Amino acid sequence: PVRFWSRVHFRFATKTIAALAAAQMIVFALIATYIEFEYIGKDRDRSVFSPPAEHLESLRSRAPVQNPRPRDPSLLRVLNFNAWEVEGWIPQFIVAASRDRELRLELIPPAVAELQPDIVILQEVWKYQTRLKLIDEFRRLGFAFAVHGSDSMMSWFGIGNGLLIVSRLPLDPDVESKTFSRETRFDEGPLFARKGVLKTRVKVGAERWIDLYATHTGGFTTEERNGAGYNFYSSEQQTKAHQTLELVDFITATNRSENLIVGADLNTHPYVFRNGAYVEGEFTPEYALLTCAGYPPGKVQAPSCLGLRDTFAMLHPSEHSAAYTYDTKENFYANTGTFSYEPRGRIDYIFSKGAGLDPVDSQVVLNQFELSDHYGLLTTFQLK
Repeated sequence: PVRFWSRVHFRFATKTIAALAAAQMIVFALIATYIEFEYIGKDRDRSVFSPPAEHLESLRSRAPVQNPRPRDPSLLRVLNFNAWEVEGWIPQFIVAASRDRELRLELIPPAVAELQPDIVILQEVWKYQTRLKLIDEFRRLGFAFAVHGSDSMMSWFGIGNGLLIVSRLPLDPDVESKTFSRETRFDEGPLFARKGVLKTRVKVGAERWIDLYATHTGGFTTEERNGAGYNFYSSEQQTKAHQTLELVDFITATNRSENLIVGADLNTHPYVFRNGAYVEGEFTPEYALLTCAGYPPGKVQAPSCLGLRDTFAMLHPSEHSAAYTYDTKENFYANTGTFSYEPRGRIDYIFSKGAGLDPVDSQVVLNQFELSDHYGLLTTFQLK
């Protein structure tokens, strides 16, 4: 009798778990359908397009640099890039899933290697298997070190925080990480993405380490008027500010070096977007919290800002607001995707802090051939 009832209980438990998993999949599919048709926008037809054949052929024909320049130990080159490796396990429902994903996954490592960075900070490498594949490809190209989030950061459907760092220089394998406690949209919650921040250290000398962070904060939903973005939803903006406070607290608590670098997809432009346009000189709360932009000199109140340097804005003070890393007019994938009505923005950053890091060059890169719906940002530091 004991064995009989044990089998009954086991079968009941197994069937219950299977039924719950199926129910979760159905609920997620319904949520994704709702997001598609009511919450994100109705531009489905264009979202299934792929680039023209000649564009893809040009990507395939690209050859990596055969004779890379010798590394200058006095310089440190850091690339930040949102790889847009969004894998829709129910493609017909998740219209924001990446297009040409396998091809781009093959082409991203050699294209990045051509730029000869020392460190590559990637966002939106969601699946564990995808991260392993990229790590293997980058290792073959000379990036011998890699860190990424742990399994504990995975969502219900096995998707992590999407953060990956690969490097030619040694990385500390003892990483620290945090998942944000709130999500800006419910499709970015426990069901799908576990956005947050990842911290390691990079060794740039015999005994010298620099703290290194990768982060990705939540996306906004844009109110659409006459086919164009008009305003971000205020509730999502409040959540984004809360995520940024958590990011500031995490960096403050884990920063143990005099110098630090943060690679970020903040999903926000430096300036506030209001009534269909950016308001120049009015900084978003999240950008201000990280950089102290807009704070009265000497009057920083709690919650204190971090005082990070926006390396691109520092080196391009007159043009930084119009240097877009997410371009819904010029980038093919962004222009023909679900979010094509959203405003263009400089939403990807490389921040730094410390007297030992002097930014000497910063450029928007990977913008000649679209390998993502984002462009990359490459900053060169003079080490002191």
